[in-house]
Amino acid sequence: MVSIMPREKYANLLKTIPLSSDTVHRRINLLADDIKIQLIDRVKGSPYYAIQLDESTDVANVAQLLIFIRYRYENDICEDLFFCQGLEGRTTGEAILMQLIPFLNSMT
Repeated sequence: MVSIMPREKYANLLKTIPLSSDTVHRRINLLADDIKIQLIDRVKGSPYYAIQLDESTDVANVAQLLIFIRYRYENDICEDLFFCQGLEGRTTGEAILMQLIPFLNSMT
């Protein structure tokens, strides 16, 4: 918005207006939702895709499930981080699968 303002002084004035933490939080969530929708649309439009799962423990000693996805988009092969969520309890293959299935079902 600032880059399309007709006068530089008005653009600088807009930059000085503070945003509340709720506004910033809401904007971050809207951007994240938009990115997720775009990525899902790209994957759905691809004739094929592959997923890779990784379980890792972070510095707080919490297990994290990461899903990377590789797909074709406009004749290029793209790879993106698709999903990151904490795993509760044991990190067995069954526990990982129980988190993966609802996430994949939510994409449809």
